[in-house]
Amino acid sequence: MVVTVTNTSLVYYYGKNIIELPQSIVHIIHALEDFFDKEPVPIESQSALIQIPPTLPPDNIHDNKVPKKVSASNTNNSFKSHYELSKVGSTCSSTLKGPSKKNIYRWVDDNGTINLSDKPRTIDRNSTVTIVGVIEPELVSINYRSNNSSQILKNKINASVLNAKKFFERAVPKSLVKPVSINFRIFTEINRYESYRKKVAPHLGPNNGFYTSFNNESVVMVHSKSQGVRTSVHEAMHSINRHWFGSMSRWLNEGIAEYAETDQKVLLKDASWFRHLNKKQLMPLTQLFQSGENEWRNQQNIMYASSLGFVAFLMDEERLLLSRLLLAENVNGCDTLKLLDVERISGSEISSLQQDFNLWMRKNAG
Repeated sequence: MVVTVTNTSLVYYYGKNIIELPQSIVHIIHALEDFFDKEPVPIESQSALIQIPPTLPPDNIHDNKVPKKVSASNTNNSFKSHYELSKVGSTCSSTLKGPSKKNIYRWVDDNGTINLSDKPRTIDRNSTVTIVGVIEPELVSINYRSNNSSQILKNKINASVLNAKKFFERAVPKSLVKPVSINFRIFTEINRYESYRKKVAPHLGPNNGFYTSFNNESVVMVHSKSQGVRTSVHEAMHSINRHWFGSMSRWLNEGIAEYAETDQKVLLKDASWFRHLNKKQLMPLTQLFQSGENEWRNQQNIMYASSLGFVAFLMDEERLLLSRLLLAENVNGCDTLKLLDVERISGSEISSLQQDFNLWMRKNAG
């Protein structure tokens, strides 16, 4: 149609006075003449028809692009864009660091209440403790991994171990008690015992018994029935300690084992026992709490006697303190109690604790 009209208009330019055209065609041709005869608008004046939107702060723009120019018919003096701008906050390049990873610690107290905290449990003089009171027999199982001992000896060991658990019934926090398995390996021949000791514990010197935590085994050399029973009870206590308290300060670990193997009819009831203990010239508590492997290897008699004496004192005079010390050993993981821990949990300086211990020893020695 446009082509036809254009050709018709050209014919009209050359023969409009010769040929008489229909009136409708004439109107169209006149309209086309007006269009083509119109003077073009200068290029520089065309800028009046275009309005550049004001520059927008980059903080307000996210992904969407703002057009560079908008038709004048869609703009006025107070520019408003019809394009959606996503405001998502500052685009500042410096960012805040996220919070550091937090460990959540969970424990069940002696009242059965579950506690959650971003800090590990700390035991001090105000920590509440509920003593277990009774440890059901089924919680302690006794097994034998060798057939070198008589049934009579085994029965005696079983009875003595179950009797020794009375120590724990009077001092252990209820929340720490769980089933424990005591595995004995009994030897009656020294050559076999030494051969086994060198194989599983080559660093140990000659002894009558030892406990290995990696396979939870109490190994005992029996020279006589009474000695065999005492040594068996001692090593069994190490197994229980490991199950309920984990890694322990050696003075506390050995003190409990020594206390449990001692004849309960004599302990704390016979003044001669205290006098005998005093003759060993007990080590000061400050030194006992900070002793290393050298002291335990070179001063065994004093170290064991000092540990036994102080644990006996705690059982008789400061049982709640002993319970808190056991609880602290349970919650401190692979760490063990240090001198400062004992001071914090007791609420007094070691010097004061030493005075109380000395007074207790003198009073009972008569």
